[in-house]
Amino acid sequence: MKKEIGSEFWTVEQTAKKQHLFNAFKRNQRFFLSGRTALEYLIKNIKETNHIKKAYLPSYCCHSMIQPFLDNNIEVTFYDVLVEENKLMIKVDPNVECDLFYSIQYFGFVDEQLNEFVKKTKQQGKLIVEDATHSLFTTKAFHTEADYVFASLRKWTGLPGGALVWSKETLGDPVSKTDPNKAYIEKREAAYRLKRRYIEGEPIEKNTFLTLFDEAEQILGKDYRGYGCGQEIKEQIEHLDIAKIIKKRQENAAFLCGKLRFCEGIELLYKAVKQDDCPLFVPIIVKKHQRDPLRVFLIQQNIYCPIHWPISPMHKLNVRTETLYKNTLSLVCDQRYDTEDMASIVDAIIQFFERK
Repeated sequence: MKKEIGSEFWTVEQTAKKQHLFNAFKRNQRFFLSGRTALEYLIKNIKETNHIKKAYLPSYCCHSMIQPFLDNNIEVTFYDVLVEENKLMIKVDPNVECDLFYSIQYFGFVDEQLNEFVKKTKQQGKLIVEDATHSLFTTKAFHTEADYVFASLRKWTGLPGGALVWSKETLGDPVSKTDPNKAYIEKREAAYRLKRRYIEGEPIEKNTFLTLFDEAEQILGKDYRGYGCGQEIKEQIEHLDIAKIIKKRQENAAFLCGKLRFCEGIELLYKAVKQDDCPLFVPIIVKKHQRDPLRVFLIQQNIYCPIHWPISPMHKLNVRTETLYKNTLSLVCDQRYDTEDMASIVDAIIQFFERK
């Protein structure tokens, strides 16, 4: 077995017993190809009964979540998400006019900052769309006041696709295209198979599957609208080993937080893992503009930690909100790994700063 930490998955954690997590919300539910597909569907569904001209989004988000609004001729304005006193802070202006408020709980750490504003926004009669991708496996996956909720499953496990939508209101026909984007799915599945063989020690060239993953993302970027979720992926979603996912992530993230809490070169955005959390990643702020050099050093140790998120022309940032993008690194803590792997991450980070 090759020893690498991070990058794309190659396994899907399954259990024989069907899981009922996604049926427990007692809301209208639909399955889609991807998170952006789900969001685009929600926007269209909302526009059938509501006049939506302006959406209020967090400054800290993936460009793929901005795109569906622009594709549906909805103006986007942003509230600030930034770092203050070494914590992630959300600054919502209650006086901003909008028809739709977009909420995110970040990285699978339960955060109560948005609660009051969500309640006030609801009282004003505005629609609330919550992106529960990061908070999906926490004890509070989303605000009860949310009108619409969606979440991508692909970020959590080796599924080639899959996203969920819930609503308090009746949802319209789920898709215009009955089949998933086969070109996209087939590319990702082929890449997963090759990476699995690579990890198992076969002489597979890494660029072979990395190219396939990249090609799949290009396909999705060009053709993401109107696709449902294939039955095979839906069944995989319904049989995810959720208990394992939560347990391993909590253990791994707690180890990272405990060992890195006093590392002078970084700041943890979340200092500890609570019982209600289920971390997607452990985000850190790297001091003195050392994020990119640290990331390169980790790659040299076969540790691949993503950046959330690349800045796109769709983002409208200021100096303070841009700083978050430029200095944040997401440490891997998922269910593929154990504390020995987390110790490798810690040792590599400490070694990097000791060299300075």
